[in-house]
Amino acid sequence: MDSPRHSFKGPLAIGAVAILAAYLAFSAGSAHALRPWVDEGWHGAPAWSLAFRGYMGTPSFVEAGLKDIDRYTYWIMPIYPVAQAIWYRLFTYSLGSMRVLSIFCGLLGLIAWTQVFRRLTADNFGALLFMALMACDYITQSDVGVGRPDAMSFAFQAGAFAAYLHWREKNLRLAILLSQTLVVASGLTHPNGGMLSFLGAFWLVVYFDFRRIRLVHVAVAAIPYVAGALAWGAYIMQDPSAFVSQYGYQIATRSGILTAPWLAVRDELVKRYLTNMGLGGHSPNSYGPHFLKAVIFIAYAVSVAALLAIPSLRRNTASRVLLGLIGIYFLFYTFLEGTKAAYYFIYLVYPYTAAVVVFVRWCWRSSVRMRPLLALGLAGMFVIQAGGIVYRIRRDPYHREYLPAVRFLQARVQHGDLIMGSHELGFTIGFSDNFVDDHLLGLDTGRRADFILVEEIYQGRFDTVRLKNPVQFIRLQERLAQYQVIYDEKNYQVLALRPEFKEDQPGRVVRCGGPQITIPVAPKFHTEAIASPQRLAIGHPILLATRNFATA
Repeated sequence: MDSPRHSFKGPLAIGAVAILAAYLAFSAGSAHALRPWVDEGWHGAPAWSLAFRGYMGTPSFVEAGLKDIDRYTYWIMPIYPVAQAIWYRLFTYSLGSMRVLSIFCGLLGLIAWTQVFRRLTADNFGALLFMALMACDYITQSDVGVGRPDAMSFAFQAGAFAAYLHWREKNLRLAILLSQTLVVASGLTHPNGGMLSFLGAFWLVVYFDFRRIRLVHVAVAAIPYVAGALAWGAYIMQDPSAFVSQYGYQIATRSGILTAPWLAVRDELVKRYLTNMGLGGHSPNSYGPHFLKAVIFIAYAVSVAALLAIPSLRRNTASRVLLGLIGIYFLFYTFLEGTKAAYYFIYLVYPYTAAVVVFVRWCWRSSVRMRPLLALGLAGMFVIQAGGIVYRIRRDPYHREYLPAVRFLQARVQHGDLIMGSHELGFTIGFSDNFVDDHLLGLDTGRRADFILVEEIYQGRFDTVRLKNPVQFIRLQERLAQYQVIYDEKNYQVLALRPEFKEDQPGRVVRCGGPQITIPVAPKFHTEAIASPQRLAIGHPILLATRNFATA
């Protein structure tokens, strides 16, 4: 592997600064415009609790199988909420602050992966082109513009790869220690990121240094795993039964994919790839030529095929490393990651884009006649990616869809009223005793909300109850029939309890963390419900609330 001749200097350095500025502009615009969603509430609430209550519980949440959820949070990995808590104490707690942390992690990941590309190719201009493509990558911007652990887990992964490639020739023990420490940090931020980081780092060690590895290197690699296990284990021992309950819940919702491998392949291609290509579901009220995103995936496919088919490229170190990463990641995503969620693609889009740049640079050097076509193709990629980001920023669903609905709700809520809705609502109204995320609407807690805020996530969870537990869904319909629609705009409905049902309400305040019961779990993005969407006029009672949305 050739080392890069020198760092970015002169025009290249200016270009790198401009690219990073463009990344920050795109990501800041996305963070400002994207409406909040349930995962941000689920990941932000434990950090708020740790920062301001002193313990890492998840307030205002009632869900099956999550024992002691208001006191302990085991169903998500610990580093992200701990890092958020520190961030909030240093700065402020808000949805915007949460998203700024993701932007910062995405920036570190972009810089680290650019260094990985430079180490693999010794091509500074190619690295700059790679950085530019990733700075305006639509999928990456979708992840760094929201508050989820993926951006942080990815940053640790990119740092692990960069650290290993930087130090491996100078000090192999240090390279292994640093890279494996970052791999562990990635896993303690999100398990998918950790497993992908481990597999990717293992591939780099096998490819470059398999013959150099000795028992002492294995021992050095084990140090961060032992330290991470002891640290997380100390927290787990505070309530082992809650850990078993909560983490078992997570595993149960994602298991079973290996029992039907061909279905796993189909779901990977249809649910993850077609969605990211703009050929599947997309965000509600989002219109335009979404199919153009498929052009980017065509570029990925052509580049990977070229790296496999062209002998001079196939013998290239960078090509082999990237093809190995892509193959390992594809197998992991297909057979070990059951949600098929679009937001996990951030880990794979970087090696895909790196393959594109390696192929483009080879074509550029090989044929002068091809250069205008290559320039046109690259320009098209930039326009499609940046155009999609700008379109999303101009749509501004946060200020045009979410805030009007929440302000309408807040204007009508009186002291003591109970609100139910998706967990991200806590960023606006607070994670207090008058708010609870309970998609069964109090059927098992005995509490009845005065107001319910319904959007596509809640409606998808209603649909899942209908599919998995028809008897319970009948009860849910009866509960919904006690409400009338008082707001119905864009993706949001506000439901108010009808006056005739208020007088026998047993209480006005719900305890955070209700009784632990067993119910089906709804998918976060895709609902398999077949029911016809039904929108009701304002003032009508709710008989059935099901709308099918798939966001990407």
